[in-house]
Formats: sequence, C-alpha cells, structure tokens
Amino acid sequence: MMCPPSRCRPSRRRNSTQVQRQTPGDLHSASYADPSCPLRRKGAAVTLPGCCRDAAGMLRALTSANVVQHTVSTDSSYHTVIARRSQWRLLNRGKMSMKRLIRNTVTLGAVASLALMLGACGNSTAANSAAAGASAGASSSVDPSLSKLVPDDIRSKGTLAGGASFDTQPMNFYAPGNKPDGVLIDLLNGAAGKLGLSIKWSQIPYSGLVPALQSKRVEIAGAQISKTPENNGVVNLLAFYKASSSLLVPAGKDYASDTDACGTRFGLTTGSTVNKNIADSINKECQDAGKPELQYLYFPSFNAGQDAIRAGRIDSFLNSTPQIQLAVKADKSMAATLVGKLATRETGVALPKEYSQLTEAFQAAFNAMIADGSYKKILDKWDLATMAVDKAEINDQIPM
Repeated sequence: MMCPPSRCRPSRRRNSTQVQRQTPGDLHSASYADPSCPLRRKGAAVTLPGCCRDAAGMLRALTSANVVQHTVSTDSSYHTVIARRSQWRLLNRGKMSMKRLIRNTVTLGAVASLALMLGACGNSTAANSAAAGASAGASSSVDPSLSKLVPDDIRSKGTLAGGASFDTQPMNFYAPGNKPDGVLIDLLNGAAGKLGLSIKWSQIPYSGLVPALQSKRVEIAGAQISKTPENNGVVNLLAFYKASSSLLVPAGKDYASDTDACGTRFGLTTGSTVNKNIADSINKECQDAGKPELQYLYFPSFNAGQDAIRAGRIDSFLNSTPQIQLAVKADKSMAATLVGKLATRETGVALPKEYSQLTEAFQAAFNAMIADGSYKKILDKWDLATMAVDKAEINDQIPM
C-alpha cells in the first residue's frame, strides 16, 4: 500500500526532538538521496520524510544513512538519523546487511519508530523483523516460595519490560537472530524464571537507562549500574557480582600507574557515572602530581570508543574489565592496561524506585541461584567465575 503523496512533501515544521551531540570524527552523514525519500543533511544529522512513497525507499534511505541514532519530530513528518563512519565503510564494502545494521546500531526507539512507519506503509514483514530481537523468556523453573514475593500486579501480568544497550559483550549483546544474550541477560532471565516472570528485552542507550527506569518505560535494567552518589536513592540497586574497570589502549602501550595517563585523550562512555568518577579520581592524582590533566572525550557506546582507539583519536578508553579483555582477545591491534586495578566493586542492575518489593524478590531469587549452583553455572559458561559473590545485596547493603 502506497503512502499518501502529500506525506512525502517536505514539512515546514522544525524537528522538535533534540539530537544528542556525538563525536564528529566517528560520524558520517549519508550522501545517498532517493527521489521517493529525499534526505536532508546538516553536519552528522540526516533527515528524511516520515513516510516515503514506498517502504522500500525508507529502508534504502536508512541503510544508506547507517543509523546510530534516530529521532522523530512531534508531527512525525521528519526522522533524524546519525551515521557511524566505521560501519559506513563496512556497508560500502557489502559486509553488513540491513538486518545486522539495525540490530547493531539502532536504538530501540529507532527500531520501534521504523517498524511503526513501515507498518503504516503496509510493510508488516519489516515491522515484525524489527521487533524480533526485543524479547527473551525466563530460563529456569518457577520456585513457588519465591514467586509469592512478587507484587500481585506484576505477578498477574507475568512479564517485565527490560532494557539494555546490547552493545557490551560479554555482558549484554545481540546474538545472531536478534537474540538478547550475555552473562547479565542469562543471570536476570534465570532469576526472573524463579519468580515466575519473563523479561521482554528492548534496546536502550546506556545513558538513557536510568531515565527509562524513572519513567517506568523500563522495569529492570540489564546493564551494569553501580552504586554512586548520583544514583543512590534514585533507583533500586541490586548487586550480584563483582566488577572492575580497565583501560583499552593501542597494542604496545602500557601504564604502570594511573598517573601515566595524565595529559592523554581519555575516552569515556556517555552516562557512566562510575567511570566518570574513576576518571575524576585519576585527574586529581594528575593535578596533585603537577602533571597535565586528562582530556575527556565521550562516546555513546563501547563500540564507538573501540573504533576511536583503532583510529588513533584517543589514547585510552575506560570500561569494564570483562568487556575490554574480550575486545583485546578479538583484536590484536589493541591491548588492556591497569587490568582490574580500577574501582573494584560489587555491582549489578537497577529497578525503578517504586519497585522495592520486586527488588527484594530478585535479591531472594539470586541468593537461591547462588545456593543451588545455577548462578555459578552461568558465570562458568561465560568464563567469568571471578565475578562471583557470596550473596546478593540491595541499596544500603551495597558498599559505596
């Protein structure tokens, strides 16, 4: 079914959605223009009509734009997309399909909006494909003694809305077929199963997880959220594993101490207060030693920071130790330094502030998994036994 031709005309309304600024060197705006779906460019932002003359035209336009961020104006007349340079090159070499592109680089909002627009244009197949990777069920049998701890309203609906960035191997990522995967996903699905619940997963940028919890768009965040002054008391925190941070650097570089990083270009993930606090602590050491300060550079995801290391745009990138070790194993052009020496802590995930009873139920479920060995089995599967703790803790029980 064709869209009304009038919807394909340029709108005079301005795009009212604010697009988060990204690192210019990591972005690329599409040079592609489809007569049925004209693109407009401004820097790294690309806009296109909300409804093209055909759904395929929109797919071609979004493919060419190589979306990493996608927003929609309030009148739905224009969509704004931002492109990532590294995957643009892969796309041009024919090494990345549209399905993989969307799975790897588009946020949940982009997938949902794309599915909605394509559905409006009569392409239900594409809409179903976009939604295919959004959910995962519980993976263990119900424990009646634990299920009764779940609030009645949540137990009756049986499903929780889960959110994660799905760009953080081995913690959370999309496996082939758009399947939510990773050690955190396995652990949370296992605990939810004991409570008689399943989790429907969706992709949310890391920096948007706490706001999504506050609005209850997400009821559990399947990404590492540690206890910090910024989020303590804002959400319910649930800690069930040990974590540390390390630095990703080009191969051949090594730091003997924190202050070896002074004066360098220091990469951080947008929204990670833990890693920002680590960087601030190192920066203070630099100042106290009379050395140049760190130069902070922010990236929307681990993949973006990794690309910046490869391209020589930053000297180091701070992130969780398991993720950095996995990246180094896969790419010999990079190395890890100060491994496990930065901010060793007990950490986990978060739930909305109003979900105290459910947080306690998940704590009980994790403690049951620790006792019956299913917790260890999952960690062993991912070769992350060193992350194990003796018991799960919540909120004030978690050391800062």
